[in-house]
This record gives sequence, C-alpha cells and structure tokens, in this order.
Amino acid sequence: MLAEVSKYSAKAKEWLDILENSMLADRTGLYDQCQELLKVAANENSDELMALGYYYFAMYYLDRSDADQVMYCLMEGIKFFPKAGMYEYLARAYNTMGAVAESQDNFILALEYYDMSMTYSEQYNLPYVMAMAESNMANILNFMEDYAKATELLQNAIRHYKEARETPYTNWNMMLCHIALGSTCLRQKQYRDAEGEEQKLDELLGLVEDGRIPVFAIDVFKAEMSFYKGDMEASLSYIDKVMEDIRQDISFIEYADSLARLAQLLTRMERYELLLQIQGIVKEHADGKATLSMRAKWYLSCIDCYDKLGRTEEYMDFSRKFFTVYQDYSDNGRKTAMKAIELRDKLNKIQQRQDDMLALNAELRISSRHDAMTGLANRTYLNEYIEQCFEQAWREHKNFGVGLLDIDFFKDYNDYYGHLTGDNCIQKVAMVLKNIENDKIFCARYGGDEFMTVYYDMTAGEIREAAMKVRERILELCVLHARSSASHVVTVSQGIVCGVPENTARVWDFTFKADKLLYEVKREGRNGVKLAEAL
Repeated sequence: MLAEVSKYSAKAKEWLDILENSMLADRTGLYDQCQELLKVAANENSDELMALGYYYFAMYYLDRSDADQVMYCLMEGIKFFPKAGMYEYLARAYNTMGAVAESQDNFILALEYYDMSMTYSEQYNLPYVMAMAESNMANILNFMEDYAKATELLQNAIRHYKEARETPYTNWNMMLCHIALGSTCLRQKQYRDAEGEEQKLDELLGLVEDGRIPVFAIDVFKAEMSFYKGDMEASLSYIDKVMEDIRQDISFIEYADSLARLAQLLTRMERYELLLQIQGIVKEHADGKATLSMRAKWYLSCIDCYDKLGRTEEYMDFSRKFFTVYQDYSDNGRKTAMKAIELRDKLNKIQQRQDDMLALNAELRISSRHDAMTGLANRTYLNEYIEQCFEQAWREHKNFGVGLLDIDFFKDYNDYYGHLTGDNCIQKVAMVLKNIENDKIFCARYGGDEFMTVYYDMTAGEIREAAMKVRERILELCVLHARSSASHVVTVSQGIVCGVPENTARVWDFTFKADKLLYEVKREGRNGVKLAEAL
C-alpha cells in the first residue's frame, strides 16, 4: 500500500482503503473518491491527507492523458509533501511531471523535473525513484545524441534498481535499461559492448518466472543484434514476432523508440513492404496520440521508404507531415529545424514539377540556415554552429558562453496590439541582436519571442557588457508596451552562463543553466541580465 493509514482517523482510513483498491483495479471511480478524501483532509486539517488526495488525483488524470490536470494536481501536492515529510511522493511527483513535460516535447523542463526527482531521491535514499528518473533523463539525452551521458545515466539506473527493494516491475525496468544501453552502443557502432548488454538482458530473462517482460522492445533489439551479427534469418524471425506484437495492439506511445529503431532496421534491410504494413497500423492506432518528436522520427523513416520505392505521392504526403511537425515545434517555442513557409514553398514547387522530384530530395531534407522573419540564424544553423563553437572552445581552452533572451510579457503584447505588430516587435529586437554580431558573438532565433546568443573567447565582463548593451538599445527603441508590468516600453530578460568547457561538460549543460538563469530574471521582475561564470 502506498499510504500508511494506521495513524489516520477511521473516516480517513476508509477513504484511503477505497482509493488504494481503486488504484489497483478499476480507476473509474477515483475522481469522486479523491474529492471525498480532500474533504476529509480539510476537515482534519491534515497536510498528509491533502498531499495524498492530490497525488491520487494526478494518477486519475494520468490515466486519461490530461497533462494539464496532472501537472496542476502534482503542483498542489508538492505544497504539502515536504510539510508532511513525504519525500518519496515528492520525488515521484517530480519524475511524473518530467514524463508529462517530455510527452509535450518540452525537453528542457522535463530535464529540470527529472533532476529535481534525482536530487530528492539522493537526499532521502530512494534508489528506485532515482533509477526511474535517471532512465527517463537518459531517453531524452539519447534523443539529443548525447550518448556518453545517456550511457552513464542508464548504468547508474541499473545499479540503483539493484539496490532498491524489488517490485513487480524491477526486472522489467532493468531490461529496458539494458535494451537502451545496447541500442546506444549500436548507434555508436560499439558492437562488442552491445553484445555485452544483450548477454545481461538474457541473464535477466532467465530469472523472470511470471512472464512479465517487455516483449516488443526485446524482440526489436534482438532483431537489430541479429542483423548486425550477419544472421539475417534470425533477424527476420524476430521481425515476424514483432509483427505479431504490433497486430495485437501494443502501446505505441510506450514503445515509440523501439518503433523508430524498427523502421530504421527495415530500411537498412530494404524490407519496404513490411515497413509499409507497420506504417498503416501505426497510422491507425497512434498517429494522433504521438508526440512531435515521435512523429518526426517515424515520418523520416517513411519518407526514406517511399523515396526508395519511387512512390511520389506518398513521399510528398509524408514530407508535408514531417515539415508540419517542425512547424509545430516552432510555433510552441520548442525544438525546431526548419521554417514552415520555406518548406511549403518547396513543396509547392515539387507539386508543379514532379519530374524534378529526385533532384529536389536533398533540398527538401535541409532547411534554410536563416529565419525568414528576422534574418537571424535559425535553429538548424544554431545547432550546427554551437556544437562546433563548443568543441573549439574545449580544444583551445577558451571561454564559451550561452545566453537566452526573450521579450518580457510578449504574449500580453501580442494579445493587445495584434500579431502583425507582435511580429514587427520581434523584428526590431532581432535587428538589435544582428547589430552586435561579430566574429565572437553569434545570434539566432530560438523560437517565438526567444533568442539565443553564443559567445566565444570573451571574458565574463565583456559578455556582460554586450548583454547590457542589448538591454539598453532595446529600451532606446521606445516600443510602447501598455500591458507590461516591467516598464511602459518593451524590455527583455537575459540569462547567460559562461566558462571554459570541462572534459565532462556538454553544450546542454550551458543551455540548461542559461534557461534557469532566465527564469530567475523573470521571477525577480524581468528587464534584467543574470550571468553565471561557472557551471
């Protein structure tokens, strides 16, 4: 039982018992039961019961994939968990919030929540929750191709699962960690290490007696391993099993990474008809539920498949879907690689000249390097530049800095003045940034009203001076902002981190810290600059 009920009143025990039974069986009645528990908690003035009521409410909404309500309930629970000394619930809450943020493609926020979960797990010796948060964080880092950190986290997760009290899902979670590690090794062509993870997976399989194993993920991994060992017959045998699993309506969301890897494998094997069969099933069951990142991976595989088969119409269809996904990224201020207007133009040209399809394939897959609205570098160019700049700073032991800037109360500005005026405001801020660019300062549009600045071989003082110059020049624009509580004119907030990259540091470390500093500036009133000189 999650809750220790012995110390509560008879009424509280009754409702906790009902709730616990509902959690383990049919959860349809959880809503009313949670409401009753919160009433009891209010009558008895109990922080613990309040915390439990909101925690169970969050689980109710989690079953219904209502992300906003899950986050609200857990945020409310977090107010009570520390007061009641319920630190395992607190760590679990942050881990769940991370998973929700990840499902909405907000990777920065997800990583922050996972980090909070790990912090409390370490502080209060909660190895099982620590392992869950570590493996979840590793999934994001794998997606971001930070394989070294992902590997370290997955290895730590397995160690923590072994240290924790065993649950019905311990072996299941450990198997998924070994599969993730093996797949990470395959991506890096570390075949011997991948074989080691396969052996550990087999050892775990030999210990499981109740049949509770992630069959689909295992079969996909086994198919990959057989292919890389040159055993095509065994690989196809596992793929046959995978096809059976898919037809039985697996959780497409839970196994999204395995599905993407399966698509890549089938493309390498040139088994396009099988890939198309899977594509049809995925479209029927998961297309509307999948996250943007999941759909992007899947659409790319389908584009490759239809390209190989020379099926122009389907190629076009999935190209459009792929570009729409990245437009959605841009619209939500998230990971973006292409500008929708440029891509739409390219698609129109292809529709008019389908005979030139093959000649334009490469162009379709590569976005423009600059943002159409502002003229600054776009996310694709930024990602390319920042990695190269970071590596150079590491090699030459030079100072490297990352700054995040966004326009204060921009949503209120947009709502009050209209989107056209809002676009004009973004362009004016971008022009200020463009005017400070030089061989040591690189500026890019990060998404929406947010910008990123990369500083190279500049002291902390020089970086601060440049950031303050940006702040002052934007104030000098005197763009009226009647809905800002920071000033009567448009202002910006900036969070910056700089330092010489260490051996273990990655670009993400700088970006993540800059985002936290930006949040602090906003919390303290906006229209400011916050700079940290070290990670």
